[in-house]
Amino acid sequence: MRVPNDFPVYFRGDKRPTNRGFMVFAFAAVCVVASALFGCASSAPTSESNLSEGGSSTVVETSPFFELSSLPVSGEGVHSYRLAVAAETSLVLQIAFDGETHAVLSDEEGNTVVGADGHPVDIFIVPDAARESGTQSVSCGTLGKGSYTVSLSGGQNAGVRFLAQRFADVPADAWYSTEGYLDFAVDHGILRTLTNVCFGPSNVMTRSDAVDALYNIEFDGDVTTLIYDEGSTPFCDMPLSAKSAAKLAWAAEEGIARAESDNTFRAEDIATREEVAVLIARYAEFAGADMTVQFGEVLAGVSDADAVSEDAREALAWCVDRGVLRTQEGAVNPHLAVSFGEASQVFTVLARDVLGKR
Repeated sequence: MRVPNDFPVYFRGDKRPTNRGFMVFAFAAVCVVASALFGCASSAPTSESNLSEGGSSTVVETSPFFELSSLPVSGEGVHSYRLAVAAETSLVLQIAFDGETHAVLSDEEGNTVVGADGHPVDIFIVPDAARESGTQSVSCGTLGKGSYTVSLSGGQNAGVRFLAQRFADVPADAWYSTEGYLDFAVDHGILRTLTNVCFGPSNVMTRSDAVDALYNIEFDGDVTTLIYDEGSTPFCDMPLSAKSAAKLAWAAEEGIARAESDNTFRAEDIATREEVAVLIARYAEFAGADMTVQFGEVLAGVSDADAVSEDAREALAWCVDRGVLRTQEGAVNPHLAVSFGEASQVFTVLARDVLGKR
């Protein structure tokens, strides 16, 4: 789920407004460097749980990374939770605030944990007058192995939850992560990572990257049998990477990648949404998918249909109709680039939901 971050955040010691009726504390934990033990590598899953109401007397949340359990009430209206971290790891702590709410994260010695932004994890948030409850996330930094305490005071619906973060550069509440697309795309070898701890979600795909992903779907990420014959190149601007060149040669042979009038593919050019749609539709047809689509009806439902190139209209409509490409506030934005974060959704839906490859 996407967590709204639309309230001002105030840290202990900051000057706070005095003309608000309700002052709300909210607290959370965010992006941290993943440990070597879990590696933030492709084997470490993202963990998520429901928000736990304050005052629970049972273990409210567990994962391979941590265990969160309640402690006896430490004061009037104050609930405490014990957080046992298995190894240095990246966590996001979310607070459900209800009226005036306060949350503090302390280590075993009782010291307030300092977050990734250098502020103590003892944070204020001021909601607007129309909304006195909701959820909020704030950075808390790297948590080493050990025991921590979360102190929470607020209304009866105040609560906490943790999210384990897989990659240091992917917010744990990023939609493509919480909805499972990133894990699927990485675990099944569809998309590559920059390192064991970085994915590069904001980086944009090239046309060669899109072909790579399609090849990886078709062959389950197996590149052991790739052979590239430099003497029979289908395009005059083949990728420098031998593996990418071999994947592009496969796509050309199957009619998925086609040459421009000057015998180029523009492999290293940034891929637009409609260009990715065209490549995907050609691959889907090659893979035996049902290509039936009333593209006129589909495009009639988007606000920028006139911006779609004539030779991409049917492919883009098919992708939208099958849920491969999502509209963005009612628009398809055919000429925008595709980030790797979005690509994790695009190629997961194609492989898993449309083609049933997994």
